[in-house]
Amino acid sequence: MEMLLEAPTESNVMPRVRRTTEAASIKLAPEVRRAWVGASEPERRSLANVFEVAILKYVKRHHMAVPAAAKEEQQPRED
Repeated sequence: MEMLLEAPTESNVMPRVRRTTEAASIKLAPEVRRAWVGASEPERRSLANVFEVAILKYVKRHHMAVPAAAKEEQQPRED
């Protein structure tokens, strides 16, 4: 069975959805990683959620401001 695909045009291409999250990579000491996993398991929360909550609590506790998003991050993507 031969399958024909249309070439992408503006009318048949879905616009890209802007992601609400960003990927990050960090290196941790093994005991810190175990503590992180241990903190997530009792509440059945994701590692990402535990990390986000911890960072936001740290920022709040130290009265730090969260930098505003760059102008290009705030505009919807057109591609």
